[in-house]
Amino acid sequence: MLQRVPDDRFGWKPHVKSMTMLQLTTHIAELPGFISMGLNTTELDFAVTPYSPAHVENSAQLLELYEKFVEGGRQSLASATESDLLPEWTLNLTLHNKGNIAAQKAGSQIV
Repeated sequence: MLQRVPDDRFGWKPHVKSMTMLQLTTHIAELPGFISMGLNTTELDFAVTPYSPAHVENSAQLLELYEKFVEGGRQSLASATESDLLPEWTLNLTLHNKGNIAAQKAGSQIV
């Protein structure tokens, strides 16, 4: 899907309130990076660690970014043991003064 996005359409928005195609596709390319992060950390708190998207200028760089995160995720999974999958992992999001949302790995209690 990412290879189908033309460079000259990165500024396009599917809706007025949507992110641009560049922002959406960069997010998709970075998602496999959460595999390594989930295995190597116990928490992601955006208030402490603000998100800063990777900078890409064209589809070739977008695909390179995706492949880098896929390979990192594969390596993390290949070296992970079952016990690496068991610890509680928390995602804390502060959503525009609407409070916090916490999500845990499967098998963990939601607090």
